[in-house]
Amino acid sequence: MYLLPVVKNKEERAGRYCLPFNGEIAVDLSVKEESRDAVSLLKKYVQDICGISLSLNGAVTELTAVRFEKKETGHAEGYELEIGSEGIALRAGNSRGWIYAVQTLRQILSQEGLSLPCLLIEDYPSLEIRGFMHDVTRSRVPSMESMKALADWCSRYKLNHLELYVEHTYLFPQFSEMWRDDTPLTAEDILELDDYCASRGVELVPCIASFGHLFKLLRTKGYRRLSEFEDEDGRTFSFVERMQHHTLNPLDPDGIALVRDMIHSYAPLFKSGLFNICCDETFDLGKGKSVAEAEKSGVGKLYTDFLNQVCDAARETGKRPMYWGDVLLAHPE
Repeated sequence: MYLLPVVKNKEERAGRYCLPFNGEIAVDLSVKEESRDAVSLLKKYVQDICGISLSLNGAVTELTAVRFEKKETGHAEGYELEIGSEGIALRAGNSRGWIYAVQTLRQILSQEGLSLPCLLIEDYPSLEIRGFMHDVTRSRVPSMESMKALADWCSRYKLNHLELYVEHTYLFPQFSEMWRDDTPLTAEDILELDDYCASRGVELVPCIASFGHLFKLLRTKGYRRLSEFEDEDGRTFSFVERMQHHTLNPLDPDGIALVRDMIHSYAPLFKSGLFNICCDETFDLGKGKSVAEAEKSGVGKLYTDFLNQVCDAARETGKRPMYWGDVLLAHPE
């Protein structure tokens, strides 16, 4: 039997348990709300994998096949999964613990079918944040079906953090010149996906470019003036140039005002308390309009002064800012 990620402890026992076609899932009233999403997933997986439909009951009966039980494991998002000769018990202290217990049981079901080996699994994550970032800017903007499938895979392997990297592929109402040639994600898309991710134990985290990588925005007639190097009309597209240029001029107050506007309109769509402001690969910084200040104060100071303003903008929305460390690593001072 292969389980991914590898569980912390697995105790194999004698015997097997066969899921009955008329079995029930027993969910005590005290855990009904916390375990709701996990119960829904379990019913779906048993139907999909084994072709049987388990019904719900608020009490243990002679038909009980699976029991959801409250138990503090001593670890955040920890759980126990016990398969005995009389049935299956899923024990956890919170909703994510039950979801991860169901995901482990799903992997067992997909390998063993209805006849399950008796065992006890005790498991918990080694890392608090287990994340995945998907770029929805440099290729096709995924459909809602594709994004939900990605959330399903994250949940299946117990990743709890998902980011969609966005530059111009979100429909900011105030920046239509930036996205009008694309098929951007809408606020309704984000709200729907955020709820879907939450139901699978995955935190959808906002992630947008807010300093470098602003290619589409800083090529527009309305905002090119905010770039370190201003684009001319009719300039030929180059993928290398797209990656290496188009950094905000940190000395222009209209630049941070624009970024604050983006963050304030995007952040409320997410339940997450985090916000990835990126701020990476600012290749043009200190080489164009800000060259004099860079020579006076240093590129590192120029960078951190603007970074702190972007962090403040994220905090104003109640989010904790995250950002890439590539520029800071080059300026340890």
